[in-house]
Amino acid sequence: NGLPPPTRPGPHRILTGCFRRHRLGAMGAEPVTAPSVAQRAADARSASPDQLVQILQTRDLEWQSRDAALQRVAELARQDEIDAAAKYFKPLVLGVSTQLPDLRSQIVRSASFALTELASATGDHVAFDRPMRDAIVPSLLQLIGNGNKVLAAAGRECLPALFEHSHFDGSLKLVISTLRE
Repeated sequence: NGLPPPTRPGPHRILTGCFRRHRLGAMGAEPVTAPSVAQRAADARSASPDQLVQILQTRDLEWQSRDAALQRVAELARQDEIDAAAKYFKPLVLGVSTQLPDLRSQIVRSASFALTELASATGDHVAFDRPMRDAIVPSLLQLIGNGNKVLAAAGRECLPALFEHSHFDGSLKLVISTLRE
């Protein structure tokens, strides 16, 4: 038919130009290395509450770092090193609750455990009331209705533990109204 045979791009075609410059760094300088996942997770295990807020505010970071941060939150709460009156407290609690809808069961279990430890450490402190009513309880109720048994079990274990330590009328009313529906 006179047409040349189709060619497939080989490795020589993919590894050209911009890619090689990126791998080698600018003008032959040393390659820029980003911290490894293991290094970021190790950093999260020793992070301050303000640093934990930065890690937990989204679900974009790799799961190992978020899991290490959640474990660190639980550890700080257990050691009574979380100050409910501090500026970082509400964003930290909201960051932990941001991790509840994750699809990775390890993250959900760690977030549930961290919330339980926070509730145990802070009790009925007013700073825990609004995040619990606005973010935590609705997320846990959705989690309990999840089809994944592991995720649902994490929510079923966490919710009663939260109410055992924190007795907020607004949160209780939210659960009751949801159960009525």
